[in-house]
Amino acid sequence: MEIVNIILAVLSIAFGGICLVAPRYALGALSLRTDGANDGLSEIRGASGGAFVLLAAVALVVSHPAAWVMMGVHYAGAALGRGVSIVLDAAGSPKMWIYFGIEVVFAAWLISANLVGAF
Repeated sequence: MEIVNIILAVLSIAFGGICLVAPRYALGALSLRTDGANDGLSEIRGASGGAFVLLAAVALVVSHPAAWVMMGVHYAGAALGRGVSIVLDAAGSPKMWIYFGIEVVFAAWLISANLVGAF
C-alpha cells in the first residue's frame, strides 16, 4: 500500500515540477494560453506546480496517513474543478477527460487507502 502512495507522490512531483519549471510547455500541453500576459505563467507555476510539488514532497517526508489523505483531498478538489468545467464550460475534450480520470483515481486511492489510519 505504501509503495502506491510513494509512486503517486513521485508522479505528482514530476508533473508539478514540469508546471513549476517549464510553465510554457505545461500551458501548451494543457491547451492553455497566456494572451501575452505573464499572469498565466504565475498561475500555472503556483496552482499546478508548486502546490502539487510541495504537497507531495511533504507527504513523502512525513509519510503519515493523514498527509496522504490530504494529498488525495487536493486531487479531489482538482477533479471537482475540472468536472465542473467539463459540464459548465463544455470543456470535455478527450484530454480533459483523461486528466479528470487521473485526478479521480489518485484521489480515490489516496483517500480510501489511508483514511482509516489518518485519525
